Amino acid sequence: MKVVKTNRSQYYLTDLVTGTTIDRHSTFLKPYVHSDKNVNPFQVAMRDKQEYLVHSLVAHRLVSDIAGKNNKTSYEFKVRWLGYTALDDTWLPWKEVRDLEAMDIYLRNNKDLAKLIREKLD
Repeated sequence: MKVVKTNRSQYYLTDLVTGTTIDRHSTFLKPYVHSDKNVNPFQVAMRDKQEYLVHSLVAHRLVSDIAGKNNKTSYEFKVRWLGYTALDDTWLPWKEVRDLEAMDIYLRNNKDLAKLIREKLD
């Protein structure tokens, strides 16, 4: 939360993640103190809400031969999170990444996979 306005003991705060504004009495607030000046408040807010932004998709793998390699639901995609390193990458199934802009970019760079997925959508 970021203080955007005050009126005596009433504070108006903007949620850094959602952009919504709320008001709170000063007795409900405590200052955020962090010793590292390089900390990005937006990233702290995202972590607090357990919300993360996708930076890119960096790989894919076949995880199930039951449905076969011609089935897009048999694949997982490695997600690089915004503000994080490769050590924090996560494998997610097709259904969780299919609507991401990062998927569109990934498919443009992986023509064979894009062809397979387009065939399954027809």
